[in-house]
Amino acid sequence: MPLNPDVKILNAAVGISVDTTTNWTTVNPILLKGQMALDSVTGTIKVGDGVTAYNSLPVRVDATLTQAQRTMLDNVNVANGVVQLDGTGAIPMDLMPAGVVSGAVKFVADIAARDALVDEQKNGLIFVLDASADATVTLGSAQYVWNETGAVWEKVGERESLDLDLTPYFNHETETLDIIADGTNFVKMTPAERTLLAELDTNAVRYTDTVFIEGLGAAQIAAMQS
Repeated sequence: MPLNPDVKILNAAVGISVDTTTNWTTVNPILLKGQMALDSVTGTIKVGDGVTAYNSLPVRVDATLTQAQRTMLDNVNVANGVVQLDGTGAIPMDLMPAGVVSGAVKFVADIAARDALVDEQKNGLIFVLDASADATVTLGSAQYVWNETGAVWEKVGERESLDLDLTPYFNHETETLDIIADGTNFVKMTPAERTLLAELDTNAVRYTDTVFIEGLGAAQIAAMQS
């Protein structure tokens, strides 16, 4: 756009305002609109708006940044750049590496509430307080994770059990020592372990036996002291 004919052009060297950090912050002047102030110590530059005091103005140019750092800041949400957080201060899930899910635990009231979760809400461990609508849950709560590959909920735990019948391994009163030593009924042992158990059975003193305790002889006492 051409200048008005009444405008006179004056050729002059134009500089910006320069001072030390101490002077800028101590005096704290209000810079004119568009006026640039260079801190000769830090190399930072602030630009005035005509109403805001120097200390409250944002830094427009920071000479302490390297070119690599400036490039990184210019690359927002792209390779070799910086990540912009969402409105909650969290990293958006679409920027997370493949296969990474949130480690947070979410609590929902029931299976219907679990099934109503969508997209990123399914990430992490979903703790269903009342999982009785799940036919595999005997009682109470259960925990699930979303299997994105199969598009199904995988149960990883529940209050009652994990659908494993462990009763054959507990509270047994009828197994004989021979059955246990043989290792054919639940308790698995190596041959060496079975031999040791058999010797224990042979050499053990039973509570029904009559026991007479004889004192040590001189040679036995000496052997203990050597």
